[in-house]
Amino acid sequence: MLSELILVAGGLPPALFLFGNLKFLPSIPWLLPATALWLWVFWRYLNGAGWPRSTAELRRRSLRAGKLKFRVWRWSLLAGGLGMVSVVGLSFLTAKLTGLSVLLEERGLAIRERHLGRCWAPSS
Repeated sequence: MLSELILVAGGLPPALFLFGNLKFLPSIPWLLPATALWLWVFWRYLNGAGWPRSTAELRRRSLRAGKLKFRVWRWSLLAGGLGMVSVVGLSFLTAKLTGLSVLLEERGLAIRERHLGRCWAPSS
């Protein structure tokens, strides 16, 4: 039960940042630094920082996360980056192979391959 609450508390603000970024200043990807800041603050809280001090030691012991060696950290970043590149590439390929790009263009939307950060944009 507690783990579900922690999962929701950690994941809900980034989802709200995403919807907020789509509504307010969509041309600037401000959700990335906001999400990074939120995750940093949330991680510090789970690691015992912040209020209430009476539960700080329990939070620190319950986190059970150790420091990663630089070599492990480097390989995990490489694997995550390659995973993201493959997901984006497969989404473009799927759209092309299924005819989704034609359907979207008929409805006034286009897939812009050269802008990976903002995949869906109104056609001009």
